[in-house]
Amino acid sequence: MLFAPASFAKDMAQPTLSEQDSTFLNMASGACAAQDFSGLFEAMARSDAVVRRYSSDKITLAGNGEVREIDHDGYHDFPVALLDYSWVTRASAAAAGESLNAKIQFLSLEMNQSQENSWRVDYALTDEEGGSPVPNGKPSGSLLFEPKGNCWELVSVSTD
Repeated sequence: MLFAPASFAKDMAQPTLSEQDSTFLNMASGACAAQDFSGLFEAMARSDAVVRRYSSDKITLAGNGEVREIDHDGYHDFPVALLDYSWVTRASAAAAGESLNAKIQFLSLEMNQSQENSWRVDYALTDEEGGSPVPNGKPSGSLLFEPKGNCWELVSVSTD
């Protein structure tokens, strides 16, 4: 009978990382070491592996009049992506990867830091790249990050 260390068994359960995900995880680690929240957020917008690594064990989801808590392994809906150097919806970034004719939905972001070093990122659909938020435009919402160790973790996602 063979025995493997617990860490080996845990590593086997994790999906194999692409070179791109490894690069963004390194980017996130460097951002944390430099206490650079915007660098961490950019890495999260570029990689689901970074979102998984820097999310709380439980994430609170609020929207449509409901509030629920899910395990971070079950969260696959990070709403923000970076396409070139523009903030866009994750869905439109995926569509752009599949079709050159895809409609890109641009987002306006506002990042605010609390005195306790928590960060809230508000996002809203815009009428064009760098434009003004669309009144009652969807998607819109906020992401809340709490300090953990020398970094932050996603703890809450609210949608309007």
